Amino acid sequence: MFDYNPSKKKAAEELDKYDFTKLLKQCCKIGWRDPLSIGLKGIVGRYPELEDSVRQIGPDDLVHYLMAKYPVFFRPKVSVEMYFL
Repeated sequence: MFDYNPSKKKAAEELDKYDFTKLLKQCCKIGWRDPLSIGLKGIVGRYPELEDSVRQIGPDDLVHYLMAKYPVFFRPKVSVEMYFL
């Protein structure tokens, strides 16, 4: 995975050493469903040694990584913000 980027590939290989199945179920149960919460609060919160790997992959590619490795999917969420002109 991430053959196009050696640093992301190395980070994914580090993440591959862990099984996040229970952690992902817990994240879902407590409402941490966005990739930033899952990565930083969930994975790094439980495994601080993986902080560099999670940050290297980034939230967008973490979504792809998790969907490829675990039975999870992510649904896009649309939000609206107001700006004063």
